[in-house]
Amino acid sequence: MINNSDTINIAFFGSSDFMKVILENIITNQNLELSKISNRQYIELKKTKKSHLDLTPKFWNDEKKVKDSFANKLLEKKVNLSIIVTSPNRINRGKQVVNPIEEIGKKNGIKVFKPESLKKDSQELIKCLKDVDIAIIASYGMIIPEEFLEIPKYGMINWHPSNLPLYRGPSPIQSAILNGDLITGLSWIQVEKKMDSGDIYLQQETTIEKDDNFVDVMNSLSSLGSQTWAMICAIKILESVNSQSEKLLTDFAPRRQNYDKVTFCNLIKKDDKFIDPNNKTAKQIKDHFRAFIIFPGTWVKISFFDSFVKLIEIGRVYSDKEFLKLSKASIELENLKGLYILQIDSKQRIFIKCQEGYLEIKKICLGNGKSINLLGYNFHVK
Repeated sequence: MINNSDTINIAFFGSSDFMKVILENIITNQNLELSKISNRQYIELKKTKKSHLDLTPKFWNDEKKVKDSFANKLLEKKVNLSIIVTSPNRINRGKQVVNPIEEIGKKNGIKVFKPESLKKDSQELIKCLKDVDIAIIASYGMIIPEEFLEIPKYGMINWHPSNLPLYRGPSPIQSAILNGDLITGLSWIQVEKKMDSGDIYLQQETTIEKDDNFVDVMNSLSSLGSQTWAMICAIKILESVNSQSEKLLTDFAPRRQNYDKVTFCNLIKKDDKFIDPNNKTAKQIKDHFRAFIIFPGTWVKISFFDSFVKLIEIGRVYSDKEFLKLSKASIELENLKGLYILQIDSKQRIFIKCQEGYLEIKKICLGNGKSINLLGYNFHVK
């Protein structure tokens, strides 16, 4: 049944700090017509993205067809962010950590619902969603139970940071970086019972530069989400309307994922922080550092300190051949229990030997919380 009100009511499910950019963009566009927002996003995306817009069937590359579709009368209704669903505030080291998603909602007078459990609080969530037209899921952190999927009039769409069907699961960005991938992407998909299995409405690739870490890639993909959410809402609504009227879905049908190429990624655990330089290459350790820079970090065993230490700042990777050349051009202080200390251009530089190659390390943190800047550390006082 088509909604005849003057608004398109949206529910936003999100808990991550990185999703603020998407939420804030929705709020900025409150009370504007979805058709105009969608058309503007499409035009801007065409300007900034030189390559094709997606990996889905022809629709997104047919500029006239896209713009004509966005001109649909149904999309001339105004956007209304009616509710934000986010995680409860958490306690860290005895102090309550304020949820930034909740703060944004309260600041803008939007109702915020923070269920401890979607199943336990199901009746309250049903009430919250009963007048919602479409729901946007963006790094919410809880699996949406099947009974809620059809409550929004036009269903739910999910922001997922990978080129699905690659890296279904809770750690797609970390997994891509750990595996040394040079390309990842944003997938806007239909929300289904099975995690990350839904059909793809839009998929946009982005590069992972050699020094990009989790934060860099997440910022890039969340920004892309802020530039495309309205487009996907519009297409999802048009698809639903066509389906209701039994029209052909050629223009609006999303692309089914290639099930032959599905890969999965796991939930990151605290113990994933430990890594042994004797069993990993210098590049693998650097990729680990890039992927786990937020959580759980990268801890390597260094004999000099008689413990694992956390890498806070690192330099580049050197092959065995490059390191030999570098050491010949320097005054070698000594090799102290796995630490290679070189004097180059009057500056002290520290390296660890790995299974293959060497990694320069610049700043570390000991298990007791003490940070050490290795640039000026006196290794002979021990």
